[in-house]
Amino acid sequence: MQVNYPTAPHGVSQSSFDMNSNNGASGTAWTDNDVLLFEVENSRADPDQVVVSVSDAYGNNSFAATGTLIWQSGDSSTQYVEFSGFPPQSDGTAMDKCSYQMSVVNTVDGSGTEVAVTIYRG
Repeated sequence: MQVNYPTAPHGVSQSSFDMNSNNGASGTAWTDNDVLLFEVENSRADPDQVVVSVSDAYGNNSFAATGTLIWQSGDSSTQYVEFSGFPPQSDGTAMDKCSYQMSVVNTVDGSGTEVAVTIYRG
């Protein structure tokens, strides 16, 4: 598994949602060409940290990886974390999906915060 931090989105958007510090996010995301990308927009410019973890959706524990995005106070930028190099499924076919879990926290005072998330495949 590889974790990279590209500077622009790529692939096809498969879902988008807002995530706040009271409720993280979890679900299943599709991969394409062995790549999955998470875009996170910090439009409130809070000093936030977002943690994104992916794991084997088929329950075989064949992989797990984590990426972390950090913003300083006043930074309203959009950041990306990309996962690639998924191992094949137990039957040898390409991994086509994974489970994900996400959380966001205000790193200065722990007060409520929110970010916008878009998930891309490929």
